[in-house]
Amino acid sequence: TYTRLDRVTTYSPEDGTSTLESRPTFGWSTVPGATYYIFNIRDMADNIITWDLVSASTCGSGMCEAQPSVSLPVGDYKWHIRSKNGTNYGMWTPYWYLTVRDGNLLTFNFDSDPTGQGWHNPHGRFQQLNLPPSVYRGSEGTCESNYNCATTYYGVSFSDAVYTTSMRSIDSGYDVGFSLFFRASYDQDHNLLRGYSVEVRQALSGIECVFWKWVDGEKDIHLGTVIYSGEGDVPNLQDWHEFTLDLQGNTLVFKVNGDSLLTLTDLDPAYSSGVFGVDVISYDFSNHIVDMDWVTIYTED
Repeated sequence: TYTRLDRVTTYSPEDGTSTLESRPTFGWSTVPGATYYIFNIRDMADNIITWDLVSASTCGSGMCEAQPSVSLPVGDYKWHIRSKNGTNYGMWTPYWYLTVRDGNLLTFNFDSDPTGQGWHNPHGRFQQLNLPPSVYRGSEGTCESNYNCATTYYGVSFSDAVYTTSMRSIDSGYDVGFSLFFRASYDQDHNLLRGYSVEVRQALSGIECVFWKWVDGEKDIHLGTVIYSGEGDVPNLQDWHEFTLDLQGNTLVFKVNGDSLLTLTDLDPAYSSGVFGVDVISYDFSNHIVDMDWVTIYTED
C-alpha cells in the first residue's frame, strides 16, 4: 500500500539568496514518518549537481540541516527536497533558487575599535559600546532639517554590492528611527551631496520603510513606501532586525529579515556607485539612539 508522506517546508537559504560559501547549509522541516529526505540541487540547465539522501536520524526536533556532498562552483542553482520512507514519498517542494558568488566580504562586528573600524563619524554622534552585545551606537544630533547631523558611513565607494545590517531603534516612536544611505557621495567636509536612502520608522502596522533619492543634499524624489509586518505580532523597531540592500546595476532589492519587500529597477545611472551609511532621524525626540550590532558588505569590486 502506497502512503503519501507530507511535503516538507524549506527554510534556508532563502529563495533568491546569494552566498560566498561553496557548501552552504540547507534547512527544511521534518515530517512524520519520514526516514530519509532526498536533497536535490540542479544547475539552471537542469543538470543534477547533487542527489543526496539525508537520514532523518541526523535531524533535530522539527528541523533538518545538511550541506551538499559536493562543493558548488560559482553560478546559479535551484534546489528542492522530498521526504521518503521505503517506497513512500512526499511531494517535491517548489524549487528555490541560490547564487554562489565569488567576491569580497567585509564584516564589521564593532567589538574592538571605538572608531567603528574605518567608519567616518563626522558629527561625533556614534561610539562603540560593550553592552553586550558590542554595538556601534548613534545618538541624535540637533539640526534644522533633522537629517545628516548624526551620521556614520563606511568610507569606501562601491557600485554593485550587498549591504546587510542588524539594527534597532531605542525609544522609537513614529517620527523617529534611522535612515540607511546607499550609493551616497559626501564632500571633504562630510556633507551629503547625493545618493539614496530608506527611512526606517515604527508604524502602527509594522516597520515603515520610505525610499528617497537625494539631490544636492536634499530629499528630492520619493521612490516608494513599504511596510514590514512580519508574522504574528506587529514587529517592534526596538527589537533587532536585519536590513538588506542588494544593489546590482540599476536594480535594488530591499529585504527585512530575509523577506523581499521592494524591488526598484530604474536607479539613476549617474548614481552608479557610492558609500553605505546610517543617519539617526531625530525630530527633536529627546535621547533617541540607534544601535548597529553588525554590518556585512559583499562586493565583487
